[in-house]
Amino acid sequence: MKNNETLVYQFRFINTISEITKIQWNEYFDASQPFTRHEYLSALELSQCVSNKTGWQPHHLVVTQGDTVVALMPLYIKTHSWGEYVFDWA
Repeated sequence: MKNNETLVYQFRFINTISEITKIQWNEYFDASQPFTRHEYLSALELSQCVSNKTGWQPHHLVVTQGDTVVALMPLYIKTHSWGEYVFDWA
């Protein structure tokens, strides 16, 4: 990089893991951590375990520099507290 060049990062959120390829996603996560793998997150979405209905809306962060993905983070928007273990429903 030349001294006068500026690094420009673009941040965007995707609402489904299928908007990024399995190869791109898994490149950023250790294979020994299955809960961050594309296959696992995709299965949660396809089975609708995470969805608007369950209160866990996928909202994954993708950071790019030009056309290159430089960072990823699985994220969810939680819309209610149903079924959280910290609450006493008795």
